[in-house]
Amino acid sequence: MKNRVRLQKMATKKKITLAEWIWKLGDDEVVRRTGINQGSIRQYRYLTRSPAVKQAKKFIVASNGELDWESIFGPAEEINSKIAQPDDISKTRSPAMQVRLGVEHVRS
Repeated sequence: MKNRVRLQKMATKKKITLAEWIWKLGDDEVVRRTGINQGSIRQYRYLTRSPAVKQAKKFIVASNGELDWESIFGPAEEINSKIAQPDDISKTRSPAMQVRLGVEHVRS
C-alpha cells in the first residue's frame, strides 16, 4: 500500500525538464557531474540540440532520479519533439539574451 501511494505521488509530481535542470544547477555543475563538455550542455539548455542516448543516461544518473526519458526528450505522445520543452522558455535563452530581456538568472 505504501508503495502504491508513493508511486501515485511520483506520477502526479511534474518532472523537471533537462533544460530546467541545467538552469537550476548551472552549466559548470552539470559538466562536473556528467563529464559532458560545456558547449553541449549549453546547447541542451538553449534547446538547439538534443542529447544522444549515452548522454541522456549520464543525465539520468547524475540527476539522482530528477530526470527521466520524458523529462529529456518529451512525452511519447509528442512524436515530433526532439527535446522536452520547459514551461518557462525564458530559462533556455543565453545569458546575453537574458540581460537584453531583463530576465535575471536566479538559481534555486
